[in-house]
Amino acid sequence: MMESPAMNQRQAVRKIDAVDLLSRDHDAIRQLFGDYERLIVRPDQGDRKAQIVGEICLALSVHSQIEEEIFYPAVRAELGWDDVIDHALCEHGGINELIAKLDAMEPGDHDYDATVAVLGAYVIQHMDEEQEDLFPKLCTAGLDTAALGARLAQRRGELHDDVAGAGSPNSAPGIAAGRQSCDAESTGPHV
Repeated sequence: MMESPAMNQRQAVRKIDAVDLLSRDHDAIRQLFGDYERLIVRPDQGDRKAQIVGEICLALSVHSQIEEEIFYPAVRAELGWDDVIDHALCEHGGINELIAKLDAMEPGDHDYDATVAVLGAYVIQHMDEEQEDLFPKLCTAGLDTAALGARLAQRRGELHDDVAGAGSPNSAPGIAAGRQSCDAESTGPHV
């Protein structure tokens, strides 16, 4: 009996490890920031800059949402680690503020490139913390990262489908808005 494409996709989703999925997202986001950085010296590339920033904002919004809806609650429920998760959520708040700021800007604006650079530095630091601290601990903690990865992959697909259906080229409507923000002790960016 021949397997349908939908069945193959469901089987592939089930086999995705959460740490691998999130790490691949991190790699893709790093690549997008690298692509943007190469355009900074090219003032004639406003349309391409806007396209890449749209891709960055969408990738970050979807990635943050699956972490906040599924990954962080699972880690908190199974392993505790409240301080680690609270810190990550706090950082997401700062990232979302920068995404909202970029949504209101154009590539020719005075501090557009600087805002993208601040976002990139902040996001890369956050991803490094996850990959160097959280993910290795998670791999030895006994959490079922395969089942978690399947849930993350399914939700990520739903969010991408929602955005594609809405036709938004810049960011996912509502995804970056309304996130938890930090109190006055936040170490997040304030640009």
